[in-house]
Amino acid sequence: MRPIYAKYIDRETVEVAPVEKDGIAGYGYDKEKCAADGYNLMLIKSQKSGDKPYYEAQGDFIFEKFESIPKLKILASNPFLQGKDENEIKAVDVTMLAGLHNFKRYSRGFKTYSRWFVEQNFEDGVTVPAVERIYSLIWNDDILAGKKCVMNWYNDDDSLAFSKETFEYYSAKDAAKVLKDIRETRILYLQNPEFEYVNPTTKQYIAMLFEHYKGQVSDYILSGSQAFENAINNEESTQINAILNAVLDGRTIKDRILEQIQGGYG
Repeated sequence: MRPIYAKYIDRETVEVAPVEKDGIAGYGYDKEKCAADGYNLMLIKSQKSGDKPYYEAQGDFIFEKFESIPKLKILASNPFLQGKDENEIKAVDVTMLAGLHNFKRYSRGFKTYSRWFVEQNFEDGVTVPAVERIYSLIWNDDILAGKKCVMNWYNDDDSLAFSKETFEYYSAKDAAKVLKDIRETRILYLQNPEFEYVNPTTKQYIAMLFEHYKGQVSDYILSGSQAFENAINNEESTQINAILNAVLDGRTIKDRILEQIQGGYG
């Protein structure tokens, strides 16, 4: 294999000596002629391939190397997106993409984020997702005005590729429905505890509590009434108080209920 002589310009650029110059055939292979014109380094081509070439000058040589360009995680299972630009990717409905595993997180009845992972055995909060939507409510004083969504797309090296913000503004009727849905989700959470807490005794306690407070719970869901909170704080039934004061994973059932229903909406 004949040597290749070149000039080092910068990390991304080298200038290779022409094979023929001024009528001299084989000019590019003549070390002395090339050196006289500044092509004084031998280019060593890489035996490996990659996304983007770069060059390093060391002594009498220029070494060609390749680096990998981060790629969107979603491309692994959705190759039809290859070559699409950022705006085209942003317009795609992530829920329709293949090979992604969705995880949602709620905080006191409001969905704070939804994440899509490439890995089936992901660990939320540790594994970087392929795509995520982060939600927050928009308030104008004490009036719910809308919802903000920040959507992030991540590369296969876990770096952030790009983001998009969208805003949804509510009418008074829409806002009332959103708040009602949040309250209803809080109650559903209390009625359906995490798997590790489910046992016959827990199920019995839950059934008794929500039968006892059925009217107050209904008022809370429909209007946000404090009747449910007040009834719990002023309970006189010995049997119901025994359930409320039962400890579950270091906290009383009463504290867990009040944590969900007290205060604002975030």
